[in-house]
Order: sequence, then structure tokens, then C-alpha cells
Amino acid sequence: MKAHSVSRRAASMLAGSVAAIAFAAETPTPVDSTVYELPKYTVTNPLELPAPESWRYARIPGFEVLSNASDRATQRFLRDFQLMQQVIDITWPVLRRAGPPLPTTLILTSGGKAARPFLRPAGKLVGDIDVFEFEEFDPDDPLRAKFGPGGVSSQLFANEEQACIVLNLGHDGRGQTDPYRQFYDRYVRYLMSRFDAPSPPWLVEGVASLFAGIDYTDKWIEFGVLGRGDDDFSQRLTPKAPAMDSSGDTSMVPPPLISRLGTFPSLAAMLTASEGQLRSDLKLSTLAQAFVHMCLYGRGLKYQKPLFRYLDRVRGGPGTEEIVRECFGMSIAKLQEEVQGYSAFTDYRSIQFRAQKGARLAPPPEVALRAATPAEIGRIKGDGLLLAGNRNAAFLELLAPYVRKQPDCDLLASLGLFELQSESSARAQRGRKLLEAAVSGGTTRARAYLELTRLSLSEQVGPMEEARRAQILAWLRKAVSMPPPLLGAYELLASLWWETEMKPPATDLVLLEQGVRRFPGQLALVYRTAQLCAEGGRVAQAAALAEWGERAAREPKDRQRFAELRAKLPAAPNAK
Repeated sequence: MKAHSVSRRAASMLAGSVAAIAFAAETPTPVDSTVYELPKYTVTNPLELPAPESWRYARIPGFEVLSNASDRATQRFLRDFQLMQQVIDITWPVLRRAGPPLPTTLILTSGGKAARPFLRPAGKLVGDIDVFEFEEFDPDDPLRAKFGPGGVSSQLFANEEQACIVLNLGHDGRGQTDPYRQFYDRYVRYLMSRFDAPSPPWLVEGVASLFAGIDYTDKWIEFGVLGRGDDDFSQRLTPKAPAMDSSGDTSMVPPPLISRLGTFPSLAAMLTASEGQLRSDLKLSTLAQAFVHMCLYGRGLKYQKPLFRYLDRVRGGPGTEEIVRECFGMSIAKLQEEVQGYSAFTDYRSIQFRAQKGARLAPPPEVALRAATPAEIGRIKGDGLLLAGNRNAAFLELLAPYVRKQPDCDLLASLGLFELQSESSARAQRGRKLLEAAVSGGTTRARAYLELTRLSLSEQVGPMEEARRAQILAWLRKAVSMPPPLLGAYELLASLWWETEMKPPATDLVLLEQGVRRFPGQLALVYRTAQLCAEGGRVAQAAALAEWGERAAREPKDRQRFAELRAKLPAAPNAK
């Protein structure tokens, strides 16, 4: 997203020093014809702010990139990543179409000195290799069980508003810790998390493993191939030779089947495991990979249709013995025997895409790297750490460029939103002032406009003046024009027009209709939008919305309300 610089006069007011945290107001400073007071941080206790660092910045479609790896390594990764997105569009196109666009940052590190305080607070080496664990982000990451000590080279964090992917390009890639492979695993999990209906955890695990093992060039793609490493299920679940008794007889060795992971895991437990259980249990995650691969590509593809029927029946929830029998035509125990046999003797059809003569994947454009500004470094790192739940480190990253008088409007928005979450009324007030400055300067952070609107409405007493209403409407229109879609912004826009006698302009009705398309399950928004459209002369749209609400409503009273609205509508002219 484009950084909006604060005016020199405003920037001069952002005074402070290395410290935590007493609030004082500065002399009001005009920003865009509006007078705001910008907060000042003064010393009460010594704080060790992050030292100034040198990072590189770039943008590619859908991503902001912050890197302290070499330009060559960064360019190589970004080229491969953009090719990977083309590969996904060819092999599983539904993945990248899932959900609305979500602002996402990529933080690429080299594992060097500049990255040490970012990847691990104490900068401690892991074992005897120059790889830093992501303890500052997630010290209990279950992938450590999968990839071994020091083996986590990638992390992904997301909420409903934004996402951050951290990748250590300085990882040496030995053994099971290939940073690219881990990154593809994380990225696919992130894409699947954006589906409207949640995917079963075992399906996410299985599909992510397929992409982690993908191989491609600009002329061909191989997908679903096994045996490229010792970490795929066909290696881990291959049965060991049976143990012998003292006489050399193997007939006395009892079940269950023994593999490299020990006792063969339970399919029933895998199908009902939560995401946390699955990712922390190497046996279950490996079994999920085997089951998905068998159903999609193995045994002559005979399990593809049963798998899709099963997914349709469980719809993200746990399955049952009855559903398994209905869809696969066998018990869970028998299906587990199938998976065991498939793990030992895989017969499958991998997917190969080869470009026609003269064709190839489109070469990604060269990415323009430049020096990152202190505000970009503080915002991207701070927001990433906040997503990871490390609030203290996040605050210091956000604060550093502010007190050094190097902010921009997006940094002000991130710092303001952080302060707004404080239980301290003084800090919340400081957050309010930061948001006012960020919004007046044109921040690209949609939530800043939404939260400032909420604050203004919470202070409203009595009838709202037209100037105030116009200001709030302008903020909400700005919020819904930016990614990502925020339900709260559409709800407040509908509420403002619902509570006044004035009719909304057609442009606002179109925005509300857009909100319904993005949040079709929010029936309160659907109903208010339908009613406002009816009053605003968009009868055809009102009828369509009322019909949808009537079909989607589960409660009889809700269905009746939509039916009554439909009955009151006049005959609709052709919708424009």
C-alpha cells in the first residue's frame, strides 16, 4: 500500500524520546484544514527501542514486501513466488479465488545480525547452525515437531483484516527444512483458511503437503509426485520389517502395523482431530497426507468421488462411521486398511502440466526494490508481531519511528489502533488523536476510518448535525472502498441511513448491496439494505435481497419478516 507522508508541519509535532510512556498534548496542528492535537511520548522509564535498521521494500500484486536479505535472494524468491501463484491458478484455481483480498505483508529475512532481534529476542543460535527460531513470534510452534529443532523457517499470521508471512531466506535448506517448501505449506494453509466454509483440518494438511512437494519450471508442472524426500508419507508410513523372536520366527509379531513413526495412527482419530491436534501430532498429520493423496490420485482415482461426497456431507465438521460407510462403501477400519496398503505400495497418477510448443508461464515482471523508510519498517514489523500476539515487541517497533520523527500516515494508523486497545483511558485518547491525524492525511488502513467512526458515534448526544453526519459518511465510504471488506463499516453505513428520515443516495445503496454480496449471511444487513433500496427506488434490487433473505433465514420469524417486505414491494422495473 502506498505510504502517505505526514506534512512537515505535522511531522515536526511528533516529538518524543526513547521512553515509556507518559501522555502530554502538543499545540494543535492543522492537517487538511482540521485542527488535531498529536500526542507526545515522554520519558518515565528507560525503554530500549529497536536500533535503526536497513531493510528493502517492494510491492507485488497483493503483497507488501520487507526484506533484509540480499537483493539477489529477494528477487529470486519473489520471482519464484509469483510463478507459484500462476501454478496454483493452473492446478487448483479455486484456492486463490477464495475470500476477498486481504492486505498481506511478506517479511523476508537473511538470518543475519539485523534479523536477530526480529527472529529471536536474544539472538541465540539454534544448535550449531546459523538458523534462528521464530520464538519472538511463536515459541510453541507445532511445526517444530514436524521439521525438527531449528527447522521452522516460515511463519504465517492472519486475522480478518490483514496477514503477515515471515520467511527466513538465510536458512540453509538442509534436510527437511527447505524454506521454500515450508513457505508453500504455510501459504496454501492461508489460502484455504479464507474459504467461506471451513475445510476439515485433515484436508488442509493433505492439500498443503501436496503443494509443499510441488515441482515446476516455466514450461512444466509436476504435482502430487512422491519420493522426492524422506519426509513424505510413503517414507514415514512404510511398514518396517517385522520383528523376530529369539528363534527367528516372525509369526508371533502381533498387530498393529509398525512404521517409521511407530504404531500406525488411527484414521478415526485423524478424521475428527482439530487443527491443533493434527499439527502437533506427526502421526496424524502424516496419515492425513496419505489419505488425501490416495483419495485424489491413488487406486485408479476410485476414491475421488467418495471423497467429494464425504466433504459435502461433513462440511468442515467431524465425520461419523455412518457417513464414511455411506460415502466410501466401507467401515473406517476397512478404509484404514486401504490407507495402510497404499502407504506401503503407492499406485497413483501424478498430475503433469506441460506447456504447448512455444508456450510457457508468463515471466513475472522485475520487482523494483528500494530502501524501506523507517515508518515502513516499524509498521510492517510491528503489525506482524501484533498478529503473532507479541504486543510488547510490536509496540516498540511501531513507536521507534514515531519518536524519531519519521512517521507516515499508515504508521500513525497502526500505532493509533494499537493504543486504542489499551485499558488506559489516557492511552486510548492518544490512540484517538493518532487516528485523527492518520485519517486526515489519507491513510490506506481501512480500520482506522471504521474505528474513528465508532468513536465519534459513541460520543454522539442528541440529534446529529449535518456536518458531523457528512464527515462520518465520508469516513465510512472511504473504509468500504479499501481492502479488506469490513463488516462493521457496512453495518454502520446501513445504520446511519436507517435512523434518519433522509433517503440515501444511490451510490450508498450500491455500496450496501456490495456489502451484502460480501457478507451474505448477515441477515440484519441484508434486511436493512433491502428496505433502504425499496425506499430509494431500487425495487428490483430490494426484491432480490428480500428473496435471498427469505431463503437464507433459519428462524421462522426472520423468514416472515423478509416475506412481508417482499409482499409490500411494488412491481419492479428492470434493474439497472
